[in-house]
Amino acid sequence: MANSAFDSPLGVNASSASQSEQEAATSTTTFTSPGTQQFHPSASKLWLRADFGATVSDSYNVTSISDDGTGKATVTIATDFGGATYCVAATVNTAEGSGRWATIDNTSPPAAGTFEINVYSAAGTLADGSFMYAVAFGAQ
Repeated sequence: MANSAFDSPLGVNASSASQSEQEAATSTTTFTSPGTQQFHPSASKLWLRADFGATVSDSYNVTSISDDGTGKATVTIATDFGGATYCVAATVNTAEGSGRWATIDNTSPPAAGTFEINVYSAAGTLADGSFMYAVAFGAQ
């Protein structure tokens, strides 16, 4: 039966949250379905594992990644954010030893559909690593 409301075993009428209800994140009487859970503010809108040759190993909501030179990569998002006000966390795994870290390029705000990851060596210069990882949160 294709009905979004049903009687639960406890006798409570329940319904699946719509995209706008998920984005508002205020209801305590609707449940989350697999098709709308990603719209809740606490849900990751994308995640990524890629090497520095721009090969994506695993991802969700990522179209591609481009190698923009040593220590620089641009991630293209499949379903864009609603604007440039979203949060990205990135890190790097290196086989070259410790001391490398990842940042999101802050010379210009990220676009709704792309962001750039920069990786630095312990000396503070751009440097590649083995794998980069990213996760992002915000409104789509």
